Amino acid sequence: MLLAARLVMSLGAGISLPLITNIILEKAPLEQRGAMLGIVGLVTCAAPAIGPVIGGMLKNHFPPKFILIGFAGTVIMDVVFVALSGNVGASPRMMGRMRPVRIRPRSHAA
Repeated sequence: MLLAARLVMSLGAGISLPLITNIILEKAPLEQRGAMLGIVGLVTCAAPAIGPVIGGMLKNHFPPKFILIGFAGTVIMDVVFVALSGNVGASPRMMGRMRPVRIRPRSHAA
């Protein structure tokens, strides 16, 4: 069971990391991209160390039923936030549409 859970976790990370990197590179202002990519890297590195510690503390202090109810509440909140965001039902072509960025070459003064 633990190996199956690890497989699901690795699939999720393998899918989400390229997606979040792509979103940052497309949406973030140029001067903030490095910081945002650094935060993503920090979370990626820290999660395997912090996750089991928090999971162990939750397991020791709360019954499994409470943890399941908390997780279900988080899922319900996510669904509500996505529904309120207005992106539900939008075509993928229209989501995240940005104006093209025009880069003008610098004129070299002689």
